[in-house]
Order: sequence, then C-alpha cells, then structure tokens
Amino acid sequence: MRTLSAQLQTAVALEANKPIELYEIYLDDVTLRYANYTADVTFNSELYTAIGIGRSNTRTDIKLSPDSVNVSIDNVNRYFSDLVESGTEFRGKQVKILKVFIDYLAAAANYVVMFDGLIDTIQIDQYQINLTVQSPLASLNTQCPRRNFSPLCHWRYGDSDCGITVETLNNVTIQSYISSDMSLICFMQNIANEDREDYWKSGYITIESSTDSITNQNAGISRKIGNVNIDGYSSKEWKNNKKIILYLTSNFPYAVRGFGITLATVKKGCDKTKTDCLANDNIYNFGGFLSIVDDFKFTTMVIE
Repeated sequence: MRTLSAQLQTAVALEANKPIELYEIYLDDVTLRYANYTADVTFNSELYTAIGIGRSNTRTDIKLSPDSVNVSIDNVNRYFSDLVESGTEFRGKQVKILKVFIDYLAAAANYVVMFDGLIDTIQIDQYQINLTVQSPLASLNTQCPRRNFSPLCHWRYGDSDCGITVETLNNVTIQSYISSDMSLICFMQNIANEDREDYWKSGYITIESSTDSITNQNAGISRKIGNVNIDGYSSKEWKNNKKIILYLTSNFPYAVRGFGITLATVKKGCDKTKTDCLANDNIYNFGGFLSIVDDFKFTTMVIE
C-alpha cells in the first residue's frame, strides 16, 4: 500500500489537482529526465524537459503478476536516433515514472512512483521511440539460462567483459561529403592505425565542426562506419598514404547535405564476430559461441 504525504492527500482530493508525470531514464553516460507537460518542470533540484511522452496503463493483479508498461517518446529532433546510432545501450536500463502535482513541487517528498522497471525492448524510427519497460518481478518468470546460442559476441565493445581499451582519435581532419542519400563519405589521411584497411569498420564517427556552414549543422551527430575503401591504392601504396574512404550505413540519415573540411572524432568499433575478435587479439574474451550444433554436426574453432 502506498503512503502519501499530507499535502499529496489534499491534492488528490481536489477535482483539479494538476497531476504531472515525470520520466527518468538512466543510461550509462547520461540520465534523461522528461515531463509530460506543456512546460519544463523543476523538481527535487532536477530539470525535467517538456516533451511529447506518454505510456500505456500498468496492471497489477492479486497474483502479483509482473507488470510492464510501454513508453512512447517523440523523436522529431532525432536525438534518440543519434543515441542509438552512437552505440548507446538501452536494454536493461532503469526507467522510473513519477507523478507529481504542479502546486506541490517545492518538497522532494511530494511524489508517487507510478512505475519502476528495466527496458526490455526498444523500437525506433525517425518520429518516435517506443520502450517496453518491465517490472523487476518479470525476472521471476524468466527461464534461465536466457542467453541465445549465437556465433556473435554479446559483450558491449570496451566493457569489462570485453576487456578492450577502445581507441579514439579526436580532432581528426577529414574531407567530408554528405551524399544524396544523406549518408556520409569521408576521406581520411595520415590516420594512426594498424596495417589494416578495415581497421575502423564498425566504429563510429562524430562530426565536431566543419568549414561548410551546411555540414556544420550536423555537428555532434554520430554515425556507424559501415564500409571502408582504400581509395584505389594497392595495399603497399595504402600503407604509405594511409588514405581511406569511410562509408556510413544508417537508418537515420544526416539532417542536411554538404561538403567541406571537417573536424571529427573517430572511435574504433567491433562487428561482434570471432574473426574481428581474432584481429583485435582478444579471442579469449570472445562472448559468442565458438561451436554451435548444426544438423547434428559441430563446427569448431581451434584457438592456438
């Protein structure tokens, strides 16, 4: 049973109690705070940004069945697209939904927790993000082990399970061209990397600034590197010139086209395969399965 403060009990009794729902999403690098209201709200010394956000009804029955709630958030400024494209992890992160009252924001105790759970699934397009959030009680109905048998690693690149130190190049000067399909083609020279032309494949590139005013409107946006080309050089020539072309593949294109000399941050990535893990000399931390049953036959890999 919920216990409400005296002020909240008075507010609930009013016909026009002006309730507001606040949403807190706890990601690894940032906590997002939003208000389902017409203006920004400050509560408990934290600013909650007004945004188009809502949720489905929650259910609790006498058997204490695990609750879940669907949260929908507007993505019209593509902020969430950028988070997803930059590799931000959403699954397993905490979401709290609070109900407060506009006339009683001064006291930190004046709130009701409507839901507190973990993100289970995420769906996103250019207009909206939908999160399925499950109560911790949902784990009681989870069959263990839950992990899928997959040849792909499920560690997050660079986390404690992976063990890799992620290489990042800051303030890299590139010649960028945002093509007609709004993907980005980058010409990079004199980059410090291994003698592998695909070294930066599956990594991320973030535009910091550009001499082109149009391209500069994409500053701060990160996208995944989908393919790498050595620009017509032979392997020997490429090792001397260190010039590559990066092609980005994304479901969320850049906002505007442009061409210019651009400063960017380039971060190493991983395609989650054992081949890439071997190339990174990290096969002993590989989180996928090296042997999987296929038609009653084992395909195996020997680590030397």
